[in-house]
Amino acid sequence: MKKLLADADIITPLAALVGALLCDRDLIGTKSTNYEAIAMLCELASDSQATLIPTTNSGYGVGEQGKFCNEDSPLRPISLYGMTKVEAEAKVLERKNSISF
Repeated sequence: MKKLLADADIITPLAALVGALLCDRDLIGTKSTNYEAIAMLCELASDSQATLIPTTNSGYGVGEQGKFCNEDSPLRPISLYGMTKVEAEAKVLERKNSISF
């Protein structure tokens, strides 16, 4: 990964195991792909490299009847997929030059 990052100005990590059912079948793959690879990317990237990370509405978990989620809603993921994506987003946002969308 270090070699691949060397020439990048902007990093957008897109690889992920997606969906609660798939993630429950492959716990190690889910954790290593959805979180650990992102954490390693954050460690290897320089401060000058921007990171854009897509997020998921699965981080919000179960909503409340009649209330819509927005960016200020608390994150309460209920699946391994949602948990790893929330953790990865938090890790990326610790860095300078990072945006979640």
